[in-house]
Amino acid sequence: MYISESAPPHKRGFLVTIFNSSIAAGQCIAGLIDAVFITVPDGWRYHIILSFYNGGGSGLLQVVADCGD
Repeated sequence: MYISESAPPHKRGFLVTIFNSSIAAGQCIAGLIDAVFITVPDGWRYHIILSFYNGGGSGLLQVVADCGD
């Protein structure tokens, strides 16, 4: 379900902004990680593993922001 539809009206703008900012930050971080590991043998494996941590952090931030009142 979309955040803008499920969030209470007083938190809706904040949660949508955090969601979109997390996606943009994740893309930037992934690009930086990819640039670092491009010269490492089998560096693509590290890139994949580290991207899971970024996605987990984004999801955790959404849960924490949604739980507060």
